[in-house]
Amino acid sequence: MGLMRVLVIGGTRLSGPDIVRELLERDHLPAVLHRGEHEPKLPGRVQHFHGDAADAELLRYARREFQPTALIHMWAMHPSDIETTVDVFGEALERFVMINSGDVYAAFEAFESRRPTYQPSPIAEDAPLRSCPYKYEGGSYDKVGAERAALQAWDGRKLPSVIVRYPGVYGFGPVREWYWVKRIRDGRRRIALPNGGLNIFHRGFAANLAHAVCLALERAEPGSVYNAGDESQFNVRQLTEMIADIAGHEWEEVSVPGESWPWGTPYSLYQGHLLYDLTRIKEELGYRDIVSPQEALRVTVEYLSCNKPGFVSQIFPKGFDYAAEDAVMDRFRV
Repeated sequence: MGLMRVLVIGGTRLSGPDIVRELLERDHLPAVLHRGEHEPKLPGRVQHFHGDAADAELLRYARREFQPTALIHMWAMHPSDIETTVDVFGEALERFVMINSGDVYAAFEAFESRRPTYQPSPIAEDAPLRSCPYKYEGGSYDKVGAERAALQAWDGRKLPSVIVRYPGVYGFGPVREWYWVKRIRDGRRRIALPNGGLNIFHRGFAANLAHAVCLALERAEPGSVYNAGDESQFNVRQLTEMIADIAGHEWEEVSVPGESWPWGTPYSLYQGHLLYDLTRIKEELGYRDIVSPQEALRVTVEYLSCNKPGFVSQIFPKGFDYAAEDAVMDRFRV
């Protein structure tokens, strides 16, 4: 496939800058449309459009000025976002990639509501999806509805849609690994591991996810859906030990019942694992990690050791309540 003019909507944090850089390396011409709250370090030749991704007039302006032939949407939260994309860009696009996440799966919905899940593991792309929009403090979003709208738009030949479902993202920025690194920075010598730290929550390094997105852009057939993430995964106990080793830190790991420490690690789950099946993206698109998970974790920890990321939405507000954690560990320490 030849050069594409790729408008990336969102894309200023985590995997977004990596997507833009890889597009440049693959001889495409990217531009970014974002709110301007976070200015990524990108080459000067990358054009920026500032504003709300839901603003149809801004999108029309970006289309006139940049004339994209492809679009990567990292912020399609509702069906209306897809409808606006079809209205503004539809007939002009050769490719459309929507970035979604694993929270669309029914298994994820069960974990967050603390119910057992009976879905097979690893989770394939055709697994059951969640039954209702994702609710959070202050609102909700409907990425299942947005995904369905994108695929229906392809059925009507209005939008050449490909879906890429992300796992938990880590890298340079406000990521879940801050849960461990902040404890190290604060001098904590003990850490509570719910259910022994045996849960596995699928993770993906930002650069690896960017590579998956670029492969989907170039090689995927419209109408396709792909899980993305690192090929190798580690349970919470392994992550705890690896992070301490990278940081030159020692701590005592105390296994506690999951229900006794409900705010415990952002990769801990109520029951079981959240592991995605990567067979499709590996066989159809030739995906392989471009950065090993071990190296990816090392650079993430080293970044967080020197940079305070601020608010990390996936860490519960009481995640750093050390007095409460100490009380739980004192109770269950053998």
